[in-house]
Amino acid sequence: MSRTKIPLLKNKGLVLKPQRTASALRRLAWILLAVGIMMFYVWLKLATNASLIRIANLERQIEEQTIENERLQAEVTTLSSFETIQKAAHAMGFDFVPQENITRISAAH
Repeated sequence: MSRTKIPLLKNKGLVLKPQRTASALRRLAWILLAVGIMMFYVWLKLATNASLIRIANLERQIEEQTIENERLQAEVTTLSSFETIQKAAHAMGFDFVPQENITRISAAH
C-alpha cells in the first residue's frame, strides 16, 4: 500500500472553528424553556378567563343593585307622599290639622 500525499491548503488569515454539535444538556435546557413558556401562556389564559368571569359577575351584581336602588327610591317617593303619611297616621289614631289652622312663627335673632 502506498501512501499518497494530500495537498494542504493554507488559509490566509481565516481561522475556521470546528462545528460543535449541541449537547444533550443544551437541548434539554431549550426544551424545558419552551415547556415553561407554554405553561406560562396557559396559566395566563386561565387567569385572564377567571378575571373576565369575575368582572362579568360584578357587572351583573351592579346591574341588580342599580335596579334594586331604583325600586327602593320609588318606594321612598311613594311612602313619603303626604297622602300615604296621612293614611298611616289616621290608621294609628292621629288627626292632621288643616294647613289653614297652622300658624307659623319665625324665631327672632
